[in-house]
Amino acid sequence: MENEFQEQMISFKNRMGISAIMGGASSSINLILPLLSIAINLIFIDKVGLSTGRIVAFSTIALRFLTPVGSLISSYESIQVVDEMFKRMSNILEAREESDGENAIDMKKFEGNLELRDLSFSYGKNVVLQKFNLKICNGEKILIKGKSGEGKTTLFKIVSGLYDPSSGKRIICGKEYSCFTKESLRRRIGYIVQETGLFNGTIRENISFFQDMTDEEIIRASQIACIHEDICKLPMGYDTVLGDNGMTLSGGQKQRMAIARTLAANPDILLIDEGTSNLDMQTEKKVINNLMKLDKTIMFISHRHSHIEGVNKTYFLKDSHLILENVSE
Repeated sequence: MENEFQEQMISFKNRMGISAIMGGASSSINLILPLLSIAINLIFIDKVGLSTGRIVAFSTIALRFLTPVGSLISSYESIQVVDEMFKRMSNILEAREESDGENAIDMKKFEGNLELRDLSFSYGKNVVLQKFNLKICNGEKILIKGKSGEGKTTLFKIVSGLYDPSSGKRIICGKEYSCFTKESLRRRIGYIVQETGLFNGTIRENISFFQDMTDEEIIRASQIACIHEDICKLPMGYDTVLGDNGMTLSGGQKQRMAIARTLAANPDILLIDEGTSNLDMQTEKKVINNLMKLDKTIMFISHRHSHIEGVNKTYFLKDSHLILENVSE
């Protein structure tokens, strides 16, 4: 990961350097060529005695020379962008397929505890989590607080299975993560982030995510997310087509749609990473109260943590370590 990051930074630095040089060259030509044209015209007028028509023609041709030069520089910058896009697409296409352990089994349901034991994680030499320990009992609701950049989102990505720790163990239902198939783990863990990821399809399709669901399941998830009434006010209801990234919805409506989508999949564990940040205070409280009533294990990250009431435990993440701040029975 460190090598990939360094390669990206070097590539970005090189592109910016070349773009700066090309942009400077273009600006210099745009400035110098007209001045050079004037100087040459004055010389020819003085020594050769060119006519006014020829001078105008020469100046016009010289200035027209600037257009293809500018286009060439712009094209070069565009080629650099396309080349970088191609490299990224190639990295995705050549990425290794995830594989499960030889004896990995499906997790049918989360029953038991989730534990992180002596867990550490680093981005290269940058240590984010160090000798990290956390135990969450089935059905508990906990809040993780901390400043930006302390590693809260990284923690959630490790819990969700998107990242693997540098060292330490992740225990779920008494077994390590590696004992279960990745697909079944991710079905049991729902991850709600600030960005919504809606697509150009109907509301029904965006919530069900093309999974086999009944209307009752979709509506129930929408009611918990406090988006059902908004949907019913639309002319086509759940069959209303959204634009790309839900362009017809407000920021708060998009987040509630994302919450409904995750709930409709019926995970046992919910990770909510600033998933209500775009909601107004009143709506946010309603959504959180609805979530608190669910028979699910929930972990919250929120900068507006004063709105999250009724959690069992509150932790503060600082300097790569987790500090238990409050326990409420």
